[in-house]
Amino acid sequence: MAARFLFVEDQHGVEFHQRLIEKLQNSGIVPHSLAPKIERIPTGLCNSSLGRKIAARLFGLERWRILFVIDSEGEEKRAAADARVLRHLRSHESLRDRLDNVRVVVVHPRHEKWLCMGLGGRSCNSDPESELDRILGRVYKKDELAKQAGRLNVEGLMSDGDFREYIEGLRWLLSS
Repeated sequence: MAARFLFVEDQHGVEFHQRLIEKLQNSGIVPHSLAPKIERIPTGLCNSSLGRKIAARLFGLERWRILFVIDSEGEEKRAAADARVLRHLRSHESLRDRLDNVRVVVVHPRHEKWLCMGLGGRSCNSDPESELDRILGRVYKKDELAKQAGRLNVEGLMSDGDFREYIEGLRWLLSS
């Protein structure tokens, strides 16, 4: 069986994705059979250690799959995936020929868009944090991402292209 990893950019994302995947499994949207190992691994333009960190986690593993989920932070999605993840993996000798085992889902503009949409927000694509302030009736704080995940209406997220890419990425990651 292949080792399965889901890498996110910050600690709040680890718990958010754990809760979100559990919700998706309970809804029958993704299979219950397997759970990926979810870890924080910072991505960025100048993160030359990313390839080494990934290679170290994969050391001794014959079969593996990796799904990265990153925020676009205003970049075009393909450019963000390449500049912040794929180029670092291509530069590492043990990974460059195995990039078919890696997928990157880019959330535009940030994960807060999914939280905003899943809580019934309307203006989530441009400034999700302001819309979350309105929905919550107070100032949204980044550490609430995971805390609010249990309230998400995942069916309401299915209209979002980034979220559908995430679902497809999870199905690929969790398949045999």
